Amino acid sequence: MGFDIAGQLGCDWLIVLDTDEFLVDSDWQSFYKNLIKTADKNPNCVFGFKLFISRLYKKAYNKFRWNQYRHAHRVYRNPGQLRYSLYHWWVTHKNVTDEDIVKGNSPILKRYHFSIPGISFKTDSTLRDMRFLKNRDGWAWWTICVERGLEYNAKAHYLYNMNHYSDDAIKSWKFDKHGVPINKNILTDEIIYVRK
Repeated sequence: MGFDIAGQLGCDWLIVLDTDEFLVDSDWQSFYKNLIKTADKNPNCVFGFKLFISRLYKKAYNKFRWNQYRHAHRVYRNPGQLRYSLYHWWVTHKNVTDEDIVKGNSPILKRYHFSIPGISFKTDSTLRDMRFLKNRDGWAWWTICVERGLEYNAKAHYLYNMNHYSDDAIKSWKFDKHGVPINKNILTDEIIYVRK
């Protein structure tokens, strides 16, 4: 919805932030100048800023390290023309279908590997209560499972002409520690193991 709303408002750019990320450095004029220059030379890219992962941040299945900066790829040009596809970090143009992506006919936007200078953020979860953070852990794991299910479903359908699972079925999938989906057939109570 963020892409659609930004498009309706006529925004040229969209920056996606979490509620536990706080602005540290803010030379917006320099950032915008650097962003335009970089984006003009690198079309079809997602751009980023520096994000400091502090010890005050409670991770939710995040794999990055503490007390260091990382690139947060969440700056999008012409957001009204974009959409998420399968995963919440896969972004493509609205005219590109999931079938196009699965079959390799049209790529997702590439990540530009350097942070755009001018702004930086840091993480801090101290304003969030423990009950919220615990619930967020469950939500993060559920999101990972659903997104893997969506990708599997699209590949099964578009590459191998297998039947689609319903969205409700995908949302009930679980995954083992190796990332292999384990689906329980509602009708037969059979556990189905699906290789990647």
